[in-house]
Amino acid sequence: MNKTTASDVERNTLTQPSRRLSDRLATILISVGGTGVILVVAAIFVFIAYETLPLWIPPSIEHSSSLKPSDTLGTLHVVGVDEYQLVAYGVTSRGALVAYDLRNSRMLAVELTESSDTLSAAYSDVQEGTVTWTTRSGRIKVSKIMVSRNPAQPESIRGVSFKEIGSFQVPPGIVIKKVVGKQLRDGGIGTAALSDGGEVYYFHSRTTENRITGKTVEERSESQLPVSTDEVISCVALDHVGSKVVAGTDRGALLVWNVQDPDEPTFVERTEVREGDTLSAVEFLLGDQTVIVGSVRGTVRSYTWVADTLSSIGRKLVFLNTFNSHSSRIESITISPRSKSFLTLSTDGEALLHYQTTAKTLLQVETPSRLQFAAFSPKGDGIIALSNDGVTAFRIDNPHPEVSMHILFGRVQYEGYAEPTYTWQSSGGTDDFEPKFSLMPLLFGTMKGAFYALLFALPLALFAAIYTALFAHPKIKNVVKPTVEIMAALPSVVIGFIAALWFAPVLEQSFVAITTTAVLIPLSVLPGIVLWKLLPAKLTHRLPAGSELLAIFPSLILIGYAGYLLGPWIEQVLFDGNYRQWLYEVLGVTYDQRNSIVVGFAMGFAVIPIIFTISEDALSSVPQHLTAGSLALGATRWQTAMRVILPTASPGIFSAAMIGFGRAVGETMIVLMATGNTPLMNWGPFVGMRTLSANIAVEIPEAPHLGTLYRVLFVSGLLLFLFTFVINTVAELIRQRLRQRYSTI
Repeated sequence: MNKTTASDVERNTLTQPSRRLSDRLATILISVGGTGVILVVAAIFVFIAYETLPLWIPPSIEHSSSLKPSDTLGTLHVVGVDEYQLVAYGVTSRGALVAYDLRNSRMLAVELTESSDTLSAAYSDVQEGTVTWTTRSGRIKVSKIMVSRNPAQPESIRGVSFKEIGSFQVPPGIVIKKVVGKQLRDGGIGTAALSDGGEVYYFHSRTTENRITGKTVEERSESQLPVSTDEVISCVALDHVGSKVVAGTDRGALLVWNVQDPDEPTFVERTEVREGDTLSAVEFLLGDQTVIVGSVRGTVRSYTWVADTLSSIGRKLVFLNTFNSHSSRIESITISPRSKSFLTLSTDGEALLHYQTTAKTLLQVETPSRLQFAAFSPKGDGIIALSNDGVTAFRIDNPHPEVSMHILFGRVQYEGYAEPTYTWQSSGGTDDFEPKFSLMPLLFGTMKGAFYALLFALPLALFAAIYTALFAHPKIKNVVKPTVEIMAALPSVVIGFIAALWFAPVLEQSFVAITTTAVLIPLSVLPGIVLWKLLPAKLTHRLPAGSELLAIFPSLILIGYAGYLLGPWIEQVLFDGNYRQWLYEVLGVTYDQRNSIVVGFAMGFAVIPIIFTISEDALSSVPQHLTAGSLALGATRWQTAMRVILPTASPGIFSAAMIGFGRAVGETMIVLMATGNTPLMNWGPFVGMRTLSANIAVEIPEAPHLGTLYRVLFVSGLLLFLFTFVINTVAELIRQRLRQRYSTI
């Protein structure tokens, strides 16, 4: 019988307060740590979501400055503004070029024409900072506004001048009612003019310098564009390349001419827009791949050129989008020089801002009096408007017009595309490029990469865990399990590097041989089993469990090697010696060196240790009395494994599979290095993909701080965060249900 001494009682009395203090401190530390983890995860989620909020804020417009120009030189007809929105310029009804300081309404420069004729038509090109106008005497002039500044202080205006860069003479007796003049990409000057009689004229001039003699030669051409229809032309437009002239007719059709050879322009196509709807305005969108068309009924549509093998010119003009209509005739269309935005102005003074890609009308420009003309600033962040009250400048806050929920997750028909598609192409060489921010190819690539990884990893890891936990000898288990766990320590960048630079070329060169070997390896187990059965029972019973591998391994190696040797012969017989050519000619499939098979193998190699370790632990944790009871009732070891142990361990195995799935979804470096990073929506094994995580890594160097791509990458991160959270939550619910179901076994 144990005796409690006085010293033991005293010791217990002294230690009880310290135990309570230790328990309390441990409880506090664990609570604080757990709560801190939850708060940190929540803070990360809030931060990512906060960075995406500006994408969904609607654009806004605010008044910045205004002036009331003097009418002594005539009333302003068209206006423009410099890139800092400090200088407003325009041409008056008397053919005078004027420039004003918007800050104090001070006139900075004026240039009078030699002729006293009144103005008949004018055009302002904010992209190049030019003004084109013509008088009733038939003189057409193109002038460029030159603003000199202090480089250290861009808002300090030293002076303003006008430089004439083009001049043409209309045939006698012709009065121009619409004119479009542009400084072309090759340095020349192009002008399309529509007479009051419905004829379209094209004028072109280009000055070249002989590098040997130093002399300059001016090439000029003037021609009337041929018309093969009796329709009345009502509006005209010219692209910045100087290759196309487009005109609208009173019967709702678009006529297109090729003017690349200014001396011999040719009519190329007629496109029906809307029968009976007279077109009143037409303009090329930035990039010259799309035209915006307005009608007398106030409708606004866009059309783009797409490839067409049946057309004589290899392409045709097709409908693209429709936008909010005006209540009256569309008077003018002005294009943003920095994006796919454009302004439409109707005769009742209503001005609407639209965006082509999203097909949305973003906002309305409002002034106290009726608007007569409106144009963008050169940076596209402002609007200069002309009304009865004078000139008004507006600032536009519209940083992310390219993005909407439909753009991110829906099919969109882009410029040059014959049909709506899911496309990711975030940037191009110039501002003419139309950004494409569809996340669907990235979501698809993420699922595809995880699918191929689990297709390779899940069977191998699960069967290896079953064998190691239930059948292997303890000595074999003590070697296999640590070896597989060491695999988890391999950096993913090393796995991706090996897969991209070694495995991908080897697989491409010996695909048939490797495939033959992969098919024969499972079958090679059968000869090993037969060999094991042929051995004397006395010998096999004396050997420890797991020794059957001694019979299987030789068969595995021999048959696997034989399959590799048979590969070239099979390729020659079945695929005429070139499986890649056969895939392309027979199945229409292109084999990419870095494809889904490479990614599945490499990423599966990284996922196997996680699934194996957790599954093996779950199988080994099944109580021994369940196994012993099953074996005692006469069940075989395999029956015991399938009927008793696997169901009991299923919650842990399911958790292993879901953790492996999450690891595959979030993998970056392997996918980045082992695939071509092509954002395709194709389940085929011979093409690559681009995942959300790899896309973030690829696009970070191209994402300007706080720009649209920057925000969209945060949307990608938010999707990964939510996806992982949802998958883990669902997996935990299923695991708990499985645990309850098999807890009574």
